[in-house]
Amino acid sequence: MTNLWYQCRLKQGATETIGWIEARGARKGASVELKTDRFDGLWFVADVFPPGLDGETLREKQGFDRKGLPSIERRN
Repeated sequence: MTNLWYQCRLKQGATETIGWIEARGARKGASVELKTDRFDGLWFVADVFPPGLDGETLREKQGFDRKGLPSIERRN
């Protein structure tokens, strides 16, 4: 079975961001923790935007997006 990722609008107090969340946490009203040094603590899932993408497709999409925006740092 393929694990899907969904683009979600996340809120932490007055701060909002958009991120890709695994299907198991991509439920409106859920709380998730982001695995990054930039964001700490739990985030509230405010919206979930379909369709979901499998992990390989998401990595390819992010690679294409970053090539078009060279100011975005690429992470391995």
